[in-house]
Amino acid sequence: MARAPASKPASAQALYRALQALGTAPQLDPRRRAGGPTPHDALPLLGSLLARTETDAFHRAPTDQDPPASLTRLLAGYQASTSPTPGHLPLLAHRLTRTALETSLETPATPLTQAAQHAAQAAAHLLQAHYHLSDPDPHTSRTHLHQARHHLTQAQKTLTRPHR
Repeated sequence: MARAPASKPASAQALYRALQALGTAPQLDPRRRAGGPTPHDALPLLGSLLARTETDAFHRAPTDQDPPASLTRLLAGYQASTSPTPGHLPLLAHRLTRTALETSLETPATPLTQAAQHAAQAAAHLLQAHYHLSDPDPHTSRTHLHQARHHLTQAQKTLTRPHR
């Protein structure tokens, strides 16, 4: 079941075929996309595939089990398809930044969702700071640490506000 990590990103065509196989491919305008998806379509298609994958994972690997055996199996499959390297931390930071952005879109915003947004941003910056610790110029790591402190402070302030 283990596969070698892809050496380059998937093409828009490959992403579209994957979405077709899952039954969730968007309808392409035949006048504008007569030859199928273009490289410009890759990010939106990847977003669609990511949404489908994460939704399926949520439904198949609920975290309300103790221990979450299905979540452990999901992570085993994920880890078999990736190679943890030092470059893996920015990927995790990117996931947390996405989570923070999506949390900020929650309406109505509550002190708890705002605190969660800041906590996710803080975690993303901490991972980036750790990743950049060995850079010759420590400025990037210090900047990420500063941003992490800022978001942690904001999360704490938000939590001290009265909430329902």
